[in-house]
Amino acid sequence: MLNSLRSHIIYIGDFRFPEGDAAAARVLGVGKALRDVGYQVTFAGGEERGRAEDRQHDGHYTYQGLSYFSTGGIRTKPASHVRRLLHYLSMGEKSLKYLHEIDATKISAVILYNPFAGYHSRIQPFCRVNGIAVVVDCTEWHDPRHYPGGRFGLHRWDVELSMRYLNCRAGNLIAISSYLERFYEDRGINTIRIPPLVDLSDAKWSLKRARAWDERPLRLIYAGNPAQKELMGRIIGAVKTLRSKGEPVVLELVGPTEKDVCYWLRGHIGLGQDLGDGLILHGQVIQSLVPELLIGAHFAVLLRSNERFAQAGFPTKVVEALAAGLPLITNVTSDIDQYVRDGVEGFLVDDCSERALAKGIQRALGTSPEKLIEMSVACRRQAEVSFDYRNYVTQLSQFFSRLRSF
Repeated sequence: MLNSLRSHIIYIGDFRFPEGDAAAARVLGVGKALRDVGYQVTFAGGEERGRAEDRQHDGHYTYQGLSYFSTGGIRTKPASHVRRLLHYLSMGEKSLKYLHEIDATKISAVILYNPFAGYHSRIQPFCRVNGIAVVVDCTEWHDPRHYPGGRFGLHRWDVELSMRYLNCRAGNLIAISSYLERFYEDRGINTIRIPPLVDLSDAKWSLKRARAWDERPLRLIYAGNPAQKELMGRIIGAVKTLRSKGEPVVLELVGPTEKDVCYWLRGHIGLGQDLGDGLILHGQVIQSLVPELLIGAHFAVLLRSNERFAQAGFPTKVVEALAAGLPLITNVTSDIDQYVRDGVEGFLVDDCSERALAKGIQRALGTSPEKLIEMSVACRRQAEVSFDYRNYVTQLSQFFSRLRSF
């Protein structure tokens, strides 16, 4: 039963609330489910400041009925090595200051989103003193190559310390994937698996399709921030190969910039020019505009290597595509094949090679409009069953009823 004296949950982390990145979409979905349980949820994100349209008369910020406080913890500008080190060493200070300014006796739990050691070392002692449970929302386990300094860098060792020890010491964990769920359950941690969530009652998921399914060229779309996780060079290469054979295919990128594309194509300078109008760059957009772009495509496309980081995470872009009724062409990593069945919600390719992806795109090219409509309906149905936040209210209620405190 929900403790009415302690009904406040504080969600802390380096996410850009409310619409700045996929992490913000993640915590918003979990926050809405917890609100339906009966908790008051406040987000303390890393965005520099709250949005003017969210500012209330009392000076506080709310988005879709949920309050948030901006810590400015995310570094947005290039900095010297010294400033980067100082920023790293100060992680969690502003969040801790915020906790000291509110009534701790009403806080039931603090959720730490993918916390570095600095968050653990500052927030956990505060919670221990005040009898507050700590929950870790764990959505990734990056490869050492993805962090500044690589395998010998400070970030790598921080992540390993957090993943293998500090997250366990918290005692409670929300895992985004079955890989992470198994890892922490095997260590005796109170664990629940919650994939990325959406609110399908939000108007942005009720837009009508912008194009006919039989319209050509076949439009593929990638929406997100690939960093080093996605094999974008191979995706672009597969499209180039098919276009060189006369196949009517276009790739739209939402999020990546021209500079990003140049980076992926290093060593293949002529590839970008060869694509011509076969590559469309939309640039960076806010989360609420993504569905409108998705419904103008025929398929979402995703390609990841079969490594630990891909198994531990789960792509928000898969959930967004299904919510928009958009089939996917993807290889299988993490729990993708639990939600995308070959020939039903999309086409699953054999591996993460350019050749395998090209074969998957060819299957899409040969699919009838009637079949594409059927697949679109199946995608939306899968999203309703598997990713609408309302399906997880009961599970989260049960999970929070058995939280372990220090």
